[in-house]
Amino acid sequence: MTMMFNAPGGLKRGDKVLVCADDDSFRTCDQICGAFGLEAMCIAPEAGGGIDLLRLQSALYADRHGEVRAVFVSQQAADAARDVIDMAWHDAALVIDSAVAGAA
Repeated sequence: MTMMFNAPGGLKRGDKVLVCADDDSFRTCDQICGAFGLEAMCIAPEAGGGIDLLRLQSALYADRHGEVRAVFVSQQAADAARDVIDMAWHDAALVIDSAVAGAA
């Protein structure tokens, strides 16, 4: 028996996504995207531990052909990331990891 998993937001194997790491997120790019076969570019957290909004903005602006299909963030960073996506006029889906850090 083969188990099939559906990626969030209508993503499919091989789609390019951005994963914004922060101190509130306990999952890694490999764990989230590897399970769904997504091509992830991880954006490391800024010095204070939050998501690096400037790097996210730069990555979205650089994506002139709309190849980035989604942006993964923790629940705590969702509002800020949504604002950056909107300001960049990008149509990437926002995927929010709402799991509580440290939960088993």
